[in-house]
Amino acid sequence: MNKEKNRSFFKEWKEKPESVKAATYFSTVAFQTLICALFFILAFAFFFDTDCGYFRTGSLIPSVAWASLFVFVLWAASSVFFMKNEKLPDTVPADGRISFFAAEYLGFICGFDGLYRIKQIISESSEYLTFFDKTYFGSDYAGYRLYRVSFIVDIATAVFCFGTAAYFFCMSGKVKRSEAKALLGLFPVLRALSGITQVYFEPKIPMNTPMKMLCEAAMMASVLFFLAEIRFLLDERYARPGWYFTAGLVGCIANFTSGAALLVFYFAKSEAYSGQVGISGNAVSEFVSGCGEICLEAFFCINIFLYIIARLLCFVRRLVKGDLAEQTDASDGSECEQNPENACAAEGAEVSDVSENCNPSSADDAPAEGTESCLQSQGEPDAEKTEQSGTGGENES
Repeated sequence: MNKEKNRSFFKEWKEKPESVKAATYFSTVAFQTLICALFFILAFAFFFDTDCGYFRTGSLIPSVAWASLFVFVLWAASSVFFMKNEKLPDTVPADGRISFFAAEYLGFICGFDGLYRIKQIISESSEYLTFFDKTYFGSDYAGYRLYRVSFIVDIATAVFCFGTAAYFFCMSGKVKRSEAKALLGLFPVLRALSGITQVYFEPKIPMNTPMKMLCEAAMMASVLFFLAEIRFLLDERYARPGWYFTAGLVGCIANFTSGAALLVFYFAKSEAYSGQVGISGNAVSEFVSGCGEICLEAFFCINIFLYIIARLLCFVRRLVKGDLAEQTDASDGSECEQNPENACAAEGAEVSDVSENCNPSSADDAPAEGTESCLQSQGEPDAEKTEQSGTGGENES
């Protein structure tokens, strides 16, 4: 019995209108995102140990935070099995002021991010040159390679920031399909991948800490979302709106949770930890500076969240408008079928109005230009009838 009930429930849910399913997923994911972010903010605020860079063992709130993130992402990912691609819009949901503002805002933010990174590279150029000297590290060849990779990734990230800004500016307003825009869409993907590389190889933060894992997961969700958006720009055959909606839901949860938790932790704890001794006997200020590098990527995640939620909002609104239009059309058709006399009466009233406009109000008044045209249009069929009757009489004779 329970299996049959579950099957019937899933079948009924799958047959519901796409607007209902999309609105349900969107509203629940928005609520879940706030809950998950709150759990992680509490976990980083009260249960994070800077001496080791991990959560304290046996703490309840961090475990609940990870479990809630896992469950909420599964719920968001389940939408791909219920949203039907053939009933969803096959163009980028870029209509509306919210979507336009989000794309323009991201364009400016990514441009300033690229300029900031170039300034940082120039200011630290002497330090980078020192790191490129093998004698500086002595026998620590791994440290030499690590800083060299970090320098190359910094330059690549700055370049990707400018390409990402160009993409967002092109995606503001009405978006038309273009292979050039699809190529530009690879820049946000590369920007997220370079961010993952920077976070992973950050030497001041221990490997596989919750900070790194959360930030990397958020940017991987961003990669999936932008890959789904690029498909819209190529052709209708390649568009997968169901995948796009699912990737957007997962991206909302991951990006907002990561960005909000890490930024709150950094701004709340950076002053409190300065001057203390932490990881491996080093000053915690070094750990905080490493957190600052990660929080640059967390700020990127927050901005990507704004872009994704604006797109999803336009996506849901477009579905709701489409269903309302179909319902009004269906209701108009049913009224005509149920009351054909009223429909004919309405048509007769329109015809009588036209005839009244054609007839002059008084015999003394001269007919207007509109009435002359109406009289001519009425006289033409009469003339045709007389001609037909005349030809008929000749045939009879």
